[in-house]
Amino acid sequence: MSNVIKKLPKFIPLQIALFDDIRVKRLNKEITNCSGLGIMIGLYSQLLKNPRLCCSYDDIDIIADELRTSVPMVMTVIEKYNLFEVIEDNGTKFFSPILNLALEPYWDVCEINKIRSDIATEKRKQKKKQQLEELKKLMSIESSRLNLPNVIESNIIECNLIENKVSSSSNNIFWKNKKDFEIFFDWLKVNQPNPIKNERYYKKTILEKLAIGDIKTLENWEDFLTFKKEEKERIFFTRIEKLESQLILIENNYRYISKVEINREQKEFTLLTLYFEEKEITHLVKCKFEQLEKIEKLIRKDKCS
Repeated sequence: MSNVIKKLPKFIPLQIALFDDIRVKRLNKEITNCSGLGIMIGLYSQLLKNPRLCCSYDDIDIIADELRTSVPMVMTVIEKYNLFEVIEDNGTKFFSPILNLALEPYWDVCEINKIRSDIATEKRKQKKKQQLEELKKLMSIESSRLNLPNVIESNIIECNLIENKVSSSSNNIFWKNKKDFEIFFDWLKVNQPNPIKNERYYKKTILEKLAIGDIKTLENWEDFLTFKKEEKERIFFTRIEKLESQLILIENNYRYISKVEINREQKEFTLLTLYFEEKEITHLVKCKFEQLEKIEKLIRKDKCS
């Protein structure tokens, strides 16, 4: 049994195959009315409370009291059916190889999430470091030109303040916000394979699972954030695409937009415009994404009756 302390889940990872195990069937047969199964599950619950996934024999009386059974009955379940193993490690202790094996997929997910988090954190640090280095170079040139040595540090501090404000407001969707949670819940209902019988209870359950960090629910939340981001991008690019076949006011003349091309990498779009002045004249108008709103204001609005 490993002495490495790992993050433990707040649930018991049971598989249906466990109840087909001959040892579990014998346990259920000899300790009737599912009492044996109840003690086994109760012992799993007790093991999950210990970071090392083992319990001391000295605590069996307390465990038996919590499970509303007797000490001999608990010891029978531990020792007779080979569902648990007993070891000597600063006293007699027991653990469950079945439980440890069932937890391995959960630990794998935890490890993958930790690696992803570490990589993302390191990337943010490197990016920030690079930005500060570039800023120092720029401010060093400006400072030497103006002969103001304090300009560099003061501007770096100001930059950090601005960066913090931007980062704190960039992730402006949060499940603790009631409005955001309601949008998330509506999205979740649409993506549920089965109908929800009790919407109020289901909503409360989802909120509680988010609060305790339930993996599956947090994955749903991340999927929702990805969906919202993709939806925002779809709406934005649709706005650009709708510029095609419109009339745009350029240099006091309305020009027909015959084609629109989008360059996502360069974050810009190009308008191919036409107008007639004795002959057909074609112009390419390149625009940055942030200029879209200004371009939309130049589009001719048809009068509605």
